[in-house]
Amino acid sequence: MERLRRLGQRYRDLKIRDKMVLAFSALLVVYTLIGVLLVEAVTWYGNAKLFEEASGELNVGSSIINSELRRIEDFSFQIMADDSVQAALVQIADHPEGYDTFVRRDALFKQLITLFQDSRYLGYIDLQSADGTHFTVGNDGAVLDLEPAELAQIRDARGGHVWILRPGSPSFAPALVSAREIRDKNSLSLRPIGLLSMKVDVDRLAHTYIELSGGKEIVIARSGALVYASSPEVATLYPKLARDVNTWRILDTARGRVFATHLGTRYAGFDYYTLIPYDAMFSGLWKVKAACIVADILLCLVSLWLIRRLAAGLTRPLEELTGQMKQVQTGDWPLAGPDTDGGPSGADEIGQLYVNFHRMLRRIDQLVEENYVQKLWAKEAEFQALQAQIHPHFLYNTLNSINWLAKINRQHTISRMVEALGAMFRSLMDRERTIIPLAEELALVRNYLTIQEVRFGARLQCDIRVDDGMLDCQIPKLTLQPLVENAIKHGLERVVGTFHIRIRGRLHGEEMTLTVSDDGPGMAQEVIQRVLEGPEASGKIGLRNIQQRLKSRYGERYGLTIRAQPGKGTAVTLRLPCQKAGLAVTEPQVPPPTGG
Repeated sequence: MERLRRLGQRYRDLKIRDKMVLAFSALLVVYTLIGVLLVEAVTWYGNAKLFEEASGELNVGSSIINSELRRIEDFSFQIMADDSVQAALVQIADHPEGYDTFVRRDALFKQLITLFQDSRYLGYIDLQSADGTHFTVGNDGAVLDLEPAELAQIRDARGGHVWILRPGSPSFAPALVSAREIRDKNSLSLRPIGLLSMKVDVDRLAHTYIELSGGKEIVIARSGALVYASSPEVATLYPKLARDVNTWRILDTARGRVFATHLGTRYAGFDYYTLIPYDAMFSGLWKVKAACIVADILLCLVSLWLIRRLAAGLTRPLEELTGQMKQVQTGDWPLAGPDTDGGPSGADEIGQLYVNFHRMLRRIDQLVEENYVQKLWAKEAEFQALQAQIHPHFLYNTLNSINWLAKINRQHTISRMVEALGAMFRSLMDRERTIIPLAEELALVRNYLTIQEVRFGARLQCDIRVDDGMLDCQIPKLTLQPLVENAIKHGLERVVGTFHIRIRGRLHGEEMTLTVSDDGPGMAQEVIQRVLEGPEASGKIGLRNIQQRLKSRYGERYGLTIRAQPGKGTAVTLRLPCQKAGLAVTEPQVPPPTGG
């Protein structure tokens, strides 16, 4: 840090022409960076356009493929719900032998042949009856034997559609199979009567709806497993594609660099990747880079010419301004004339500096007169402060007079209310103390309850019990009173009959808890969340204000918690350290909370 400060000081001590040389060097660096950024921007723009084109084409193709897969899913449901298929499978399940069963078997096989002819993208259709007989139509070789885990997945679907993905191996490519358990729809128990599986010809789907010319390749995956790859070489790249390609990326492969794009779809977790040869497509990019280098050199030459003009334009007005400043040091102030008389004619920084310098000189002359006016304002402010101090004392003395008149006239209820109000008012007038002992806060609560008990009579019952050892612990002023006020406002005014408020205080080592509970209507959990974190319009700014004050003063581990249930009352618990007088830290200037 010290070395940087010395370098900065040496730079400030340089002559302007030396600073211009440094500025020119900085411009060269900036222009070089601009050139590099331009090349990168051109490359990025080309990649973005390529991604836009590839992703658009991939989006269209994948949407059509997903649509065809949905049709296959619907086609399996059509087979399962077909009345003749249902009748044949029920006949086989109930009567495995017999002439009628033989006729049903033959009809079922012929119907599957008819259905297979209507499907373009299926390798085979295999329908297994309850007795284990396979009815298979198609031309895709042997039927895949479903493994126990796959059969369990199909049965767990309870007639729903299931995609079975069989990973590839050196002997065969990955296979995508549509499977569904056929259940007797006419039986209340929906008993299983067969198993339908159909192998999807993914290769035909991909070549039909996605353009794969010009060396373009495609990879289809589902839930992290490879479904289809347009070539064996591309199949080996799938782990790298799944790991590195989120939207698009340039990858190095054995056949050179490729531009890979990724498109995830919402249907059944299918993902689509395209790979486009990159080097052949961007072979002309070096021409653009060369043009950027030439432009960079031209910018440097132009900056050399500009720096010479700027040096002459900057030094001349600065020298004139320096001469006028020396005149000011000797007591000769050049104050006459408009802002721009005798100075630079431009509106650049030098011209503004010249204008502001003369404005500053005229302003100094005005400060002498303004200083006299400010002294008068200070006297007026002192008078207003004295007047503002008189008003609270006048109101407090008036309350004392009302109290004595009530005692003379034996109006003890009025006297008790006025005494409680006067005590509260005296506490609130003390704005210098924002932290008070718990005993004073409880006295403020009792005075408030005295006024409310006169208003509500025997309907309001309050019980205060705190440990004696915590009465001299310091607490922010107006912490408990808003809680009691909220309990009365949102509890007592909404219930019929006696309303109980309980205040409990407990010491736990160097911490203490204060709980204000009632047996009012309570509130729901979402209301509690809104009270503590919601906007001010929720009407509960008192509780949220207390929460913010406690956390700001004591830390995140302290604050208030609310426990409430509709119809079972509300309990608000304050947790804060027990700090004695002289040990408490200074509280941030937060306005005291109001009830509500």
